Amino acid sequence: MIVLDPEAKRIYSKYFDVPSSLQTRSAQSIFEEQLMLKATRSNKAAESDIATLDQFTIVFKQVGSVFVFIAGDMEENEILLSSMLDTLCEALNILYRDEVGRAEVLKDIQLLMLAVDELVHDGIILSGDSSTIVERVTMMTAAELSGTRTKKKESVFERAIASARDNIAKSFLSS
Repeated sequence: MIVLDPEAKRIYSKYFDVPSSLQTRSAQSIFEEQLMLKATRSNKAAESDIATLDQFTIVFKQVGSVFVFIAGDMEENEILLSSMLDTLCEALNILYRDEVGRAEVLKDIQLLMLAVDELVHDGIILSGDSSTIVERVTMMTAAELSGTRTKKKESVFERAIASARDNIAKSFLSS
């Protein structure tokens, strides 16, 4: 799974069962540039497309201003890969509120990473439902955020009590 910006710069990638031809970062970079060439030659910006490159079947789609690629073996079922791609793209649109761009993704890269982890683990598909992926991702981030929100609410509550206590004390002292 690879996410690239329009200049073919990697935003995120996760390779499973990497063949020897893609073991190095430079080989992966060349592969990703070739993927981007395939994507830019395609006329289907909003739809997913299928291509072959080297020994891979590739499905890709533009989401916002980024390109999402899923590569599988030549024997891999294109419909399954396309379904995975659609699921991931739907989840990203929901998670990033239809503003999927390089800056937005890099700002909250954990959302993309968690979505990919909820979709696939070690090359095995875990979920095919974008809403399930979004629920799992947001529950994780909501749990992280709820701790800080609770502390802020408590501190606001504590300050309000302290202020009320001070005002009551002042009113008794001034009488």
